[in-house]
Amino acid sequence: MSYTNIISSKSLLFDKRLDPELYQKEYLNLISKLKKNNSQSIGRIANKIYRGKLPSYDDKGKIAVIKSGLVMDSFIKDKYDFTNESFLKKFPDIEIKFLDILVNSTGRGTLGRSSIFLRNIKAVADGHLTLIRDCKDSSPFILNLFLQSAFGQFQINKLYRGSSGQIEIYPEDIANIIVPNIEKSKAQLIEKNYKKILLEYENSLNEYFDIENELYDRFSFNFEEKFKLKSFKVSQKEILNSKRLDSNFYKPLYKKLDKYFLINNSFKLIDLCESPYRGVQPIYDDNGDYNVINSKNIKKTEIDYVNAKKISQSFYNLDENKKFRIKKNDVLMYSTGAYVGQTNIFVKDEKFIASNHVTLIRPKTDKVNSFYLSLFLNSKFGLCQTDKYASGSAQREIYPENISQYNVLIPHNKDSKIDNLWMKKISERMNKFFKSKIEFYTKLKYLIKEYENSVSDLKIKDYLN
Repeated sequence: MSYTNIISSKSLLFDKRLDPELYQKEYLNLISKLKKNNSQSIGRIANKIYRGKLPSYDDKGKIAVIKSGLVMDSFIKDKYDFTNESFLKKFPDIEIKFLDILVNSTGRGTLGRSSIFLRNIKAVADGHLTLIRDCKDSSPFILNLFLQSAFGQFQINKLYRGSSGQIEIYPEDIANIIVPNIEKSKAQLIEKNYKKILLEYENSLNEYFDIENELYDRFSFNFEEKFKLKSFKVSQKEILNSKRLDSNFYKPLYKKLDKYFLINNSFKLIDLCESPYRGVQPIYDDNGDYNVINSKNIKKTEIDYVNAKKISQSFYNLDENKKFRIKKNDVLMYSTGAYVGQTNIFVKDEKFIASNHVTLIRPKTDKVNSFYLSLFLNSKFGLCQTDKYASGSAQREIYPENISQYNVLIPHNKDSKIDNLWMKKISERMNKFFKSKIEFYTKLKYLIKEYENSVSDLKIKDYLN
C-alpha cells in the first residue's frame, strides 16, 4: 500500500534530509505525540554526543579498544584488542568514561545496539561507535533502556542513512531522537531493577574463564613457549601422511603439543562423537517461527540465541534438513571466518538449525561429557589444533574431517580411572553459567517491556502499522 504526504519546505530545510522515511505518517505522528509528552531530544539531555576514532592497534598496548562488534544490547563483550598511551594522548576525547552510553552506529543488523560502560578499565571507542556522555539530570540507565525499546529502535530505523549494507547513524541524528518522559517513581524502580541485572552480568564475566583455568591447572602445558628456530625441517614421510604443504601445519609448538597428547593418552574426537558435519545453507525468513545458529552466534563464552536469524517452519521440517536440527547438548563450532574454532554447547530445548558455516558435533554420552568437550575444544588445546588444521588465508576454514582428528584429553584420577566426578563439577558450573546468561536476556526483555508500558498515553503498536 502506498500513500502521499505533503511536507512543507520549512520542514525540509530544518531537517536537511530528503529521506522519505522521515516523513512517513507513523513517524510524524509519534514525534508529534512525544513532543506533547514533555519529551526531550537526546541532544538536550546529554552534554556530549560524538563518534569514536579508528585506533592504532598495538598488541603490547594496555588500553582496551571497544569495537562495534563488542557492543550488544545492554552488555559489552570483553574480548578486546588494544592500543597504547601515545594514541590516547593524541585523541584524549575518545577515552570512554564510566556511565558513558555506547551506541553501535554502523552496519545492518548491528546498528542501534547500545550499552552503558561499567568497566573499571582504560578504554577507547572505535570509529563505529557513538558516545553519549553526561546526561545532566537524566539517568543514563533509563536512556539506554529507551534506546533498546521499541520507541528508540523505531526512531533509529527512521533516522539512519544509507541504503546498502553499510548504513550509518550520525551523532547529529542521535541528538534528534526524542525520549519520552515517564513518572519519576516508575523510572526509579525500573532503574533499580536494571542496575541489578547489569551487576549480575558484570559479576559473571570471569566465571567462564575461571572454569577454563581449571582445565589448564589439570593439564599443564606451556602455550607461551618461544621457539628460537626461524626454520624447521619436515620429513617427506610427514608430508605424505598429512597431505599438507603449508608450513603452519608443522610449527614446533604443534609438534610439542602432539607429543603431550600422546604421553597423556588422549582420544581422537571421532572416537568420542558421531562424525562431525556442517550445517545447511539456510533460506532466511524474517517472519519465520524457527531459528538458525550461524557462525556469528557462536561467541567465546556463550551462544547468542537472541540475535539468531529466522527460518520458516516448512524449511525446518524438510526431510533433507532433519540431520541439521540441533539437539540439546550438541557442541557447535564456528567453522568459517575470523573466529574459526570458537566452540560452545547448545543448552536450549528449542527448534534451531545449524547453518553451513557451523560444524555440528554430537558427543556420545557414554564416552565424554558434552560440557567438558565444549570447554576443551574452546580452550587453547582445541584452538591450537584448529590453527594447525585450518585452511585458507583471507577466509579461514576448518573442515569436519580435520575436526574428527583432534586430540581430546580426558582427565584421569590417581587410580588411572576417568575422573567423571571432576567433569561433572565442571559441567554443573558451565550449565549454571549458561543458564544465568539466558536469564539475563529474559529479565532484560521483561524490563524493556516494563519501560514501554510506563510511557503514559503512548502505545508503540499504534505507530507500527
